[in-house]
Amino acid sequence: MSLIPCPTCGMPRAADDIASLDCPICGHSELPADDPIAVPEPIRAAVAPQPPRTSLALFVALCCIAVVGVLTVALVDGLRQPRPGAPLGERSTTVAFTSPSVVVAIVPEVAPAPRFVPELAPTPRVYVRVLETVARPRAIGGPLNDAKVITIDRPNGVYELPVLRNRAKVKLVGRVDRLIILGVEDGSALDALSLSAREVVFAGKVDGGSTARVRTTKGGISFQDKIDGASEVVAEAPHGAVTFLNQSYAGFVGPTIDGGAQVTVAGRLVVIERVMGADTRVDVTLHPTPTAPSFLRVGLIDGPSTVRYRNVAGSKGKPKVIPGVLRGGGVLKQDK
Repeated sequence: MSLIPCPTCGMPRAADDIASLDCPICGHSELPADDPIAVPEPIRAAVAPQPPRTSLALFVALCCIAVVGVLTVALVDGLRQPRPGAPLGERSTTVAFTSPSVVVAIVPEVAPAPRFVPELAPTPRVYVRVLETVARPRAIGGPLNDAKVITIDRPNGVYELPVLRNRAKVKLVGRVDRLIILGVEDGSALDALSLSAREVVFAGKVDGGSTARVRTTKGGISFQDKIDGASEVVAEAPHGAVTFLNQSYAGFVGPTIDGGAQVTVAGRLVVIERVMGADTRVDVTLHPTPTAPSFLRVGLIDGPSTVRYRNVAGSKGKPKVIPGVLRGGGVLKQDK
């Protein structure tokens, strides 16, 4: 059988089929028609050549590999911590990956953003001033060792003791830089011999048959008000001064020791303004040093009162004494 191409589309067809059957592709027919119409040849659209499927798949695969590689490097770089203190130039990383169709990629490491840690201001020191609350001591009887005990811990501070009244009894222990006593009255008793104090100030009077015993370690003891009413006072400042002077000192207007009071004083320097009244007695023990002699000054002794003085046992030299005024049988005497 011979094959003849279709006159319209060129499809090979049997010679017998061309004369009897229409072309199955373009519909060409050799049969005569009553009014034949020329059928124009169909215009074929230009088809762009398609790249081989194998090359396109390889290209897509290589692109996916490159993207995965870049993302992996970026993730690892984000997780890696740079060496503390290293310069920025030392913290760059070059990442290269190759494939048959991929150009080498150099990805510089981006320096991480500096981590700013807010500098916290130092916690301010809060100084809390603790005040010992001293209520008015209650009136208690019995010996002084049954007194109310107040412990003070102010080696660099001041402690102010309220006025003791109504036969109150108080014992101070501990340590303090400056002790201020506002008064001991009405038969009350104060014992501060066990208190380590640098300085003691009697801002108020000792009166009404009261008792006060104080001692200092280095400083002095000062009385700014009177001692009266048959009261008993012990003031020991062997390394300092014991003075009976008030702030309005002018002539013989200092605090008075009067009314039969019994006062015992120990110090390197003692200044007494006025001693008056029947049976009033002051005993002074002076403590000279190898470089400084002891000193006593008495402004007025009005009898029949007595002031006796001596140097501490074992000391050498004589104390320096300014006797002041003696009248009414007043006595100033040195004990041997």
